[in-house]
Amino acid sequence: MKRYHPFEPGVSDDPYPFYASLRDEAPVYQVEDLELWVLSRHEDVATALRDPQTYSSHGGMGLLMGGGVPGPLRDRFRASMGGGFLGQSFEALEGLRMLIA
Repeated sequence: MKRYHPFEPGVSDDPYPFYASLRDEAPVYQVEDLELWVLSRHEDVATALRDPQTYSSHGGMGLLMGGGVPGPLRDRFRASMGGGFLGQSFEALEGLRMLIA
């Protein structure tokens, strides 16, 4: 399995070979430095979505983008977005509920 890191150069340019490797070789993958788990198989994602008590980002993506949930993923996300997301400040997005979260 080649290393998967969502913020590495090349991954966002063509993520599909990485997704295929994840599905085939590491369907549950941890990006350790971001404290992030990646599920890449449909059945696993569907299971996680049906069990939010077990598989949940505590504060959700809005909180991640806003001021809460300190940690490496939030810091990396905010740095990569240059202070805003889709033309809005992070603080304006704190209450959003997103599928990804």
